Amino acid sequence: MEHYEKGKVMEVDDPDGPFLHLGVRFGEVITMKVRNGSKIRNLLQFATKKMEEDGNRSIIFTGTGMAITKTVTCVEIMKREMKNLHQINKAYFRRTEEYWEPKEEGLDRLKVNKDVPALAVLLSKDPMDGNELGYQAPGSFETRRRDEARQDKRKKNQQRQQVGRGGDGQSRSARSVNQRQDREGQGSMAQRKRQKKRGDQKDKGRTPGEKQGSGGDRTKDGGKEEKKENREDEEMR
Repeated sequence: MEHYEKGKVMEVDDPDGPFLHLGVRFGEVITMKVRNGSKIRNLLQFATKKMEEDGNRSIIFTGTGMAITKTVTCVEIMKREMKNLHQINKAYFRRTEEYWEPKEEGLDRLKVNKDVPALAVLLSKDPMDGNELGYQAPGSFETRRRDEARQDKRKKNQQRQQVGRGGDGQSRSARSVNQRQDREGQGSMAQRKRQKKRGDQKDKGRTPGEKQGSGGDRTKDGGKEEKKENREDEEMR
């Protein structure tokens, strides 16, 4: 395509639309075409004004490609401003024609067809078939949003409880007691090691007899007294 430059782009609108089986055609009801550059405020002002008129019962929002997100935003805001609107969503493909102009003589003009994802949303004041695919009853979104908010709140409470328990099922007070006991046990063990080390240092310069202490001295004296008694017994005999 280096010998071509992109020309105009045209969207081929389906004159009937995806709601033909419901008896609703594009053009017969108010149709809001949402584009990337569209301003949501301007779209909603016009749509709300038209829907407040007595003769208008339905409105369609359509968006293609990157404009689908903005289309959904317009629909949700519209439902908040006007209660009791029935909704049907339809996803489909919209044909886009791209024309490429030749840069050199002798080349023909090219046309490229693209099928782009699109979304059409029908909002109606009148009840519609609840079994229709993509149908949403009035207030269903609010109920789902409240349920999601409750679930999020429940999850946050559970996370706070787990943080309060330290993540292992113990409360903070129990963990503090266990940590204090561990520190005291480590301190006692370190103190015993220091006492043992000091005792070993004192015993380094002593002889084996001195290391026995007073018990060794008593053993020596007891042996002398026993020998003396034996001699006295022999003399008496």
